Amino acid sequence: MATDIVDKVYTASETLAESQGLELSFIEENSDCYFDYHQLCQSIQESLSLSTEEKESLYNEDLFNDICATPMTIDRIKDLEEKITDVEIVPFTEQDYQDQQQKKEENEFYTVGYYSPLEPNILHVDENRSPDEIEDTKYHEFIHLLQDNNKYYYIREAVAEIASNEYFGAPLNSYQEAGKRIKALMETIGSNSIWNICFSGDDSQLINILKENLSEEEYQSFCKILETSPANLDSEKREELNKNFDDILSILYNNMYSSSIEEDEVIKKIYESETGEIFGVERNYFRDCNLEDNKIINERHLLTDAIEENAIDIDFYKKNRREITEQEYQIKQIQGEEVEKEFYIYDNPETSDYVYQEYSKCFDPEHFDPVELEEKEKEWADLGYGEFEYFSIELSPIQIEEISSLRQQGASITYNINYISPDYSSANILYSRDKENGTEIPVVYFQKEVKLDNFKSNNKSLTQTIETSKSFK
Repeated sequence: MATDIVDKVYTASETLAESQGLELSFIEENSDCYFDYHQLCQSIQESLSLSTEEKESLYNEDLFNDICATPMTIDRIKDLEEKITDVEIVPFTEQDYQDQQQKKEENEFYTVGYYSPLEPNILHVDENRSPDEIEDTKYHEFIHLLQDNNKYYYIREAVAEIASNEYFGAPLNSYQEAGKRIKALMETIGSNSIWNICFSGDDSQLINILKENLSEEEYQSFCKILETSPANLDSEKREELNKNFDDILSILYNNMYSSSIEEDEVIKKIYESETGEIFGVERNYFRDCNLEDNKIINERHLLTDAIEENAIDIDFYKKNRREITEQEYQIKQIQGEEVEKEFYIYDNPETSDYVYQEYSKCFDPEHFDPVELEEKEKEWADLGYGEFEYFSIELSPIQIEEISSLRQQGASITYNINYISPDYSSANILYSRDKENGTEIPVVYFQKEVKLDNFKSNNKSLTQTIETSKSFK
């Protein structure tokens, strides 16, 4: 039996490698390999226990393609081989009904069907429910049958619901709270690690991400949550479990992106939705996954901190400007000069109102042109705006307070960014008002891209290289 399985694994791996222009010389017992796509298709087509209608219902080329394009160990191959051999759907027994009634009395999930690894090829369904409920339950439990039997019950339940929705079109009407949270987790870390846990049994990618971004205590707590089945908890304990999930996910998100998870609009909409679906948006995590591969993150730092941490290096420019009285401003308006486009009025309680020339266009850090500036200054001089002084100095953190003071006095300050840390793709310096004392503090808004490892549906190479009959027997 073991030899037969290894031969089939070799054939499937050889086929996949051939389609990708690779060569396979041998397969070791513990190496990654691929399940035989042809065998998986035939297991449903030629099952002796499934009706024609059930075969047509469970047969799904996209799902089979994606599973067979997932690297697996020999042990996982053997496990899946046993599961798909003569798949059978059986009705609830009297004992099943008694068990479900007890769950209902204990305020636990009352299920319409279940799958047990102790009966690896059998799906149990309550045939007293509506046809739609029975059909949806078959999809959910069939996903469980195809999953690896690992300890991550929380993930497996959520993924069974999400995958049955994406591959079979089943509604998201059970384990909705777990489903929403696993979607939020995939929005944070990508969907590939979650797929691998469910269909190859490999948790290394998820473990690495969690250990890199959580404390040891937080990591252990989160793993314990992911290893807990929501089906075995009453409503109060499920609520507590989900709250703990949210708390640690928030920490994980903040540690990865230096921003609050509450600012993530997609995750916010997932939590606000009853089912985890975003209204008007088809967002897939597995089948034809359309998640963004790069997450754009905005970070806000005090300018002093950014300079001290060598995240940015800048010069600053100051322009001294002659005060224009309100009376002079009014006269220029009467004369028909469009000065309102060139002036800002400031109300200074210590002096009369006066107007300052606005220089932002001339001192745009990305478009600074000395020749253009010189011409502009001549134009301003012809208008009688007075003499101007321009200078540039390298900025150090200790000078920030002095610069802010100059700005409070009305000086025009513009920053020229000479260097941005490679950790960021862009930076923009703006002023933010301090709530405590009302002063304006220069801050840097950094932007960076974080690459997410999302699951990629198989490109149909297996389907193209293996001729599969679609006739149901």
